[in-house]
Amino acid sequence: MLAVARPRGVVAARRGLATQLLPTWPEKELTAWTSLLPSCKKTANLATLEESLVRNHVKYCLPAFVDMHGVPKTKLVPVDHAVSMCRGSELFTGAALDGVPQDVSDNEVCAVADAALGGFAMPHQRDVAWFPASLYLDGAPFEACSRNIYARAAQRAKDMGFLMKLGIEAEFFVFRQDGKRPPEDHQRMAPVSSLPDLVRPAYDAGKWRTMLTPGRRPP
Repeated sequence: MLAVARPRGVVAARRGLATQLLPTWPEKELTAWTSLLPSCKKTANLATLEESLVRNHVKYCLPAFVDMHGVPKTKLVPVDHAVSMCRGSELFTGAALDGVPQDVSDNEVCAVADAALGGFAMPHQRDVAWFPASLYLDGAPFEACSRNIYARAAQRAKDMGFLMKLGIEAEFFVFRQDGKRPPEDHQRMAPVSSLPDLVRPAYDAGKWRTMLTPGRRPP
């Protein structure tokens, strides 16, 4: 995938066969890059984003969005592409995911990382930074993206004079003991479900740790 910057936008060329218009942000300033969520007033400084991440020993970024199963989807992005990532350089095949109303022949969606709300180092892998991402298609917010659905609902509530507030209910996970592993193995706890993965596990965020672990092959 090759991303080429243009004065008024970005056009992505995939294997030299097709072009696709990516989001443009003519009203935004690099030093005060606003959040993708209209209800958020925080800003980020894209001009110093890469420098800040490198100073904190970050090597990779994860622009993550959530599918209809609540599973985070992402891909590893080198830190020197962080600014491009926040402008929509990372493309995903929507047809590879459950619940995304796309065919294989449709244009890919791009995950635009929200720099104003992201950039947090993963507690168990400090050289990887997590960013929430919103999906865009053909330069506009993708209707089926959960963050975009929230943004539309929040705006409708605001127009009606209401303020949307969100309450989080913490969930818990049930595990079973894996008798195939020795007692001293700290990973001998396994999920109750015996299913190895979803029917369509493309872009699962859990795969990136396997990619960064020497000697381990992706499942």
